[in-house]
Amino acid sequence: MREINLKITDKEYLDFLSISLNDELSVEEKLKQIIRYHVIVYRNQKKLKNKSEYAYKKLYRFDYKNNLNEYLKIILKYL
Repeated sequence: MREINLKITDKEYLDFLSISLNDELSVEEKLKQIIRYHVIVYRNQKKLKNKSEYAYKKLYRFDYKNNLNEYLKIILKYL
């Protein structure tokens, strides 16, 4: 487990505390929630990038002139 230390002003802390309390969370829980959210978003972006690269490579090598229906199915699958 890692420990994170932040230097923030009292006003920033109180503002964040009010946000946390509105969500019925402690400051620590709210920070963990924010970090988890950003990690999930980051991982999903990586997955999407990998899928789109895979689809591009698959389409790039595909002989679409001879088999247009299959080509369109592949495009629609990755949209």
